[in-house]
Amino acid sequence: MKRSGLIYPVSILGGLVIGGQAMAQAPAADDGFLTEVVVTATRQTSTVNSVPVSVAALTQDDLDQKGIARIEDFVAQVPALRLQNQGSAGTATIAIRGLSQDAIGAATTGVYLDETSVTRRNAGTGAAGSPLPALFDLQRVEVLRGPQGTLFGASSMGGAIRYIPTEPSLTEFSTYARLEVSDTEYGEPSYDAGIAFGGPVIEDKIGVRIAANYAKIGGFMDYVDFFSGNVWNKDGNDGDRASVRLASTLALTDQSKVTGSYFFSRQQMNGNGTASNLDIPNSINVPTLCFNTNNTPTSQGAFNAAGFNTGARAGALTSLPASASYRSTPIPVARGDAACATALANGDVTHTLPGYSLGPYDFDDYQALLSRPNRQRTDLNVASIVYDHNFDRFDFKSISSYVRDQSTNHGVFSAILLNRIQVGNPGNAGGAAVNATYQVPGGILAILPNPNANIRLPGLTSDENRELIDGPTMNRTTREQFSQEFRISSAPDSGRLTWVGGTYFSKSTIRAHNTVTGHNTDLSLAVFGVTDKDRLGLSGYNPSASLLPPGMTSNDIFTNDVIKTEDVDASIFGEVNYALTDSLTAIGGVRFAYSAFTFNYRQQGQGNLSGPDNADPTRRQAGLANNGVGLGSTSETPVTPHFALQYRFTPNHQVYLSAAKGYR
Repeated sequence: MKRSGLIYPVSILGGLVIGGQAMAQAPAADDGFLTEVVVTATRQTSTVNSVPVSVAALTQDDLDQKGIARIEDFVAQVPALRLQNQGSAGTATIAIRGLSQDAIGAATTGVYLDETSVTRRNAGTGAAGSPLPALFDLQRVEVLRGPQGTLFGASSMGGAIRYIPTEPSLTEFSTYARLEVSDTEYGEPSYDAGIAFGGPVIEDKIGVRIAANYAKIGGFMDYVDFFSGNVWNKDGNDGDRASVRLASTLALTDQSKVTGSYFFSRQQMNGNGTASNLDIPNSINVPTLCFNTNNTPTSQGAFNAAGFNTGARAGALTSLPASASYRSTPIPVARGDAACATALANGDVTHTLPGYSLGPYDFDDYQALLSRPNRQRTDLNVASIVYDHNFDRFDFKSISSYVRDQSTNHGVFSAILLNRIQVGNPGNAGGAAVNATYQVPGGILAILPNPNANIRLPGLTSDENRELIDGPTMNRTTREQFSQEFRISSAPDSGRLTWVGGTYFSKSTIRAHNTVTGHNTDLSLAVFGVTDKDRLGLSGYNPSASLLPPGMTSNDIFTNDVIKTEDVDASIFGEVNYALTDSLTAIGGVRFAYSAFTFNYRQQGQGNLSGPDNADPTRRQAGLANNGVGLGSTSETPVTPHFALQYRFTPNHQVYLSAAKGYR
């Protein structure tokens, strides 16, 4: 029996002293007392126990001691923080205090890499959620619970998560390293290795920080071929993730500095979940089918006991209305070897699809039927330039950021076939005998509603069948974002009155593609003996080459949804803290924002809003709603105030009352 487990962790954590100077990590606990953790949840530096915000902060030491290397592990440590959905490797829809993001729409939880928002709208594709940076070489991770609309703006109505990386030092060298190795019984080993180092190139003038991390995630699911019953992909649900960060700080004067950084990560996973299949003790036999596209039947229920279709005929397939179901899914004139042989001898057959059998299946634990794993990958690029200047009475900060990320999911239709097999009789949800009589057309539709997937073609190996007939789908979501923030804040030790304010602008463009390439001319010819165009009544369909998915020609029929969204956000904000007494502080702030959203949907191929080429009106398919285009836009001017009263009994004990508003 195959079980995941038996983890043997080995960790090496950096604690090097270089040139007599200790590494600049978060201080360790001393004499049994917890060390104060510095946070910037209020856009100003404070300790975690002194800010009037519900905030959880974990340093890199905390993460290492708790064995936290992935966001899934991190969530388990923070109350009210949940992963609602992981639409792709490296992305997740995050909810704080139950405020979750819809399948389509803006986020409710902000995700930040240092000062840069990497929060992403759900555009209605399989790549849902925001990209998540790796948990490596961080000063800390902050989780702010509750609406943060005043200081963090849009998409933070539930809260925000901030990844704060280790910054370059102008005075000290430091090194951090991590190595963890684990093994899964009957599965693959896993490991996580990384190193970060940095320090002054020119003391007090130029500092650098370089960090690199790679993790291999071992698989344990074995995928079984539908037709042969053999394992074709052992430990197939594996994956890996890698990240690199380069940062450099240049001190321009004693009061000013500029820090440039670039972060890249790639996370990818194979497989289709971790559910094993139960044994299927009986075979599923699909009979030989024969078609006559010159005089096709109109009924699926007119077969007699001998296997002949005695129903009415409609004439040549290409003369039928394109909307007729017996045109898009031709119906056999006979089923079974004997009936098809007789029909062929009588000149009533234009094409024959040989019969085949599936099963029985005797599975081991952690085995599943799958024609090809679903592959998921997310790339994240973040570049930023941060300029700081400390004036006598206030501090100024400029943050310029560029974000580009891309999430790609490659899926298959085979799960539909799998579900039909598991209920027993594919044509009867009640679970009658597997080899019960099939409805026309001889098991193709009874096993799978889509006749263009998972049909065994004679003369091909299992690998060739998987490549041809697994009905591949592809979801790709690409986001480009530019943001600029100018912020001023009171200088440290400003007395009873402290404040922060600024302006913010961002423009984010998402392009999402949903492509189904299961409609394939070669497959249609092999199954029905006619091309997709003839079968679907699209002889005039001629998309431009620039819109064709990879591997497709103008003779292939496909569905390609193209979604483009654009978010523009501009705002001004400010917050004031005034100490009424040594213990009591009043806090008030507000953000005035302008938020605009535009939506553009196009569909090439078949569908409710189909249009083969919306860039060229002469190529648009007739009879389609709005020529295959959906457009929309909206704007709003949200105002998000924040009021709070804070009473501090001691430096580490406080109570506060807070009222805040967020928007998305």
